[in-house]
Amino acid sequence: MQAQRPTGLKISQGDPEERTINPHTEREPDVLTLTELARVLRCSKAHVCNVIGGRVLSLPPLPHMSLGRRILVRRIALEQWLEGLEVSAKRR
Repeated sequence: MQAQRPTGLKISQGDPEERTINPHTEREPDVLTLTELARVLRCSKAHVCNVIGGRVLSLPPLPHMSLGRRILVRRIALEQWLEGLEVSAKRR
């Protein structure tokens, strides 16, 4: 008797057209932690903290939310912040 695969789950082998991923891991999170943000930006957590705090003079501060000691950044805010950097770079 074959084990049944739960519906909605994707498999990791086979034809790329048929390959699927677990719907819970497919979506990117709407809110990023400092560690996730550093990974996305490919820099250190310390540098991310400096950017958020406005201590990097060549960059505008990154919008964020503070929940106690935890700092979170919305993915939409990050995308808008990055687009603003691209626009300002094109103007130079």
